[in-house]
Amino acid sequence: MKHDKSITYIQSAFDPSPNDYLAQIKTLEKQLAGEVLMHLEFLRTKEGGLNCSGIQLVRYTTEARLNEIMQIHRDLGVRINNPHVYVVEDGKQGKVNPEIVALKARFDPQGLLNPGKLRGWDERAQLEGKAA
Repeated sequence: MKHDKSITYIQSAFDPSPNDYLAQIKTLEKQLAGEVLMHLEFLRTKEGGLNCSGIQLVRYTTEARLNEIMQIHRDLGVRINNPHVYVVEDGKQGKVNPEIVALKARFDPQGLLNPGKLRGWDERAQLEGKAA
């Protein structure tokens, strides 16, 4: 990425079932060969199972194509964390995670760090009401 500024990346998490992630990987390679280079890591879950996640290097052409590539992954059941957004939840399909909001409240109770980057922070009163 330092040598070729047309390269960007996306973060992915594959289905933990070995047959599923192998099928996902093969399908993505067939559909996106030459445009996306998969860097995958195989990790142990808390339960001791094997899981696959990665950082796909993408030859960037347009924002629309990058969004299509991420949607191709999602359509195959691969979770994508989009690092190209300003607000954290936008990188996770807009989902607010109450656990992340609670963690921020614990470590940054005044909300001084990275203001505006966590939509759930502004919605925390509503989230706390749901948890009660």
